[in-house]
Amino acid sequence: MKTTLKPLFTLGLLVAIVISGYAQTTRLVCENPNGTEEYLYYHHDAKFYEYTSSARPKRIRLTTVRRQNIKNVGLVHIVKFPGNNATYKLVFSAFVTCTNPDGTKQEFWPENRFVCKNPSGLIEYLHLKGPASVIYYSNNRQRKKIKLKVVGGSLQMTQKVDVQFPGSNKIYKLHFLMGNGIICKNPDGSKQLFNGEL
Repeated sequence: MKTTLKPLFTLGLLVAIVISGYAQTTRLVCENPNGTEEYLYYHHDAKFYEYTSSARPKRIRLTTVRRQNIKNVGLVHIVKFPGNNATYKLVFSAFVTCTNPDGTKQEFWPENRFVCKNPSGLIEYLHLKGPASVIYYSNNRQRKKIKLKVVGGSLQMTQKVDVQFPGSNKIYKLHFLMGNGIICKNPDGSKQLFNGEL
């Protein structure tokens, strides 16, 4: 009995570490009208942000000027880029509203991205975005995200959904795993594992 419990305990501890490590950073995305995307990464433990965009992929650590909790508004972070005095106001709710120095506003929504690296060199991505967990598909050969149509199942209830590409009647079955992954059963019966990433 003791020898059986030790490997199970070790496995459980490893799963807990992986899940807690993943939850320590939140990725937020803003889709701009011109097709570019901007990303904020919030590191919960260290309480700092990093910024990047689809045009400039290197992460830049933002400087936190101040943090405050405002009644009827919520948590507000005032941040700036290194070497620049212009400040950005980030307000938390179901998403993050960013007020830019010129007064314009942007919405950054939580996004989880899952990746599948195929032997052929094709790298495929599934993106879950927003409070309703809208699912998008992209790959390394076509970066433009395609919104998938949910035709069955329930992400909230069963962690399984059936999706289709626009204009297609083929059904892909997605099974969301607790360990931060997705198994995709393709129409031809083959399966792919998509692993979560930040």
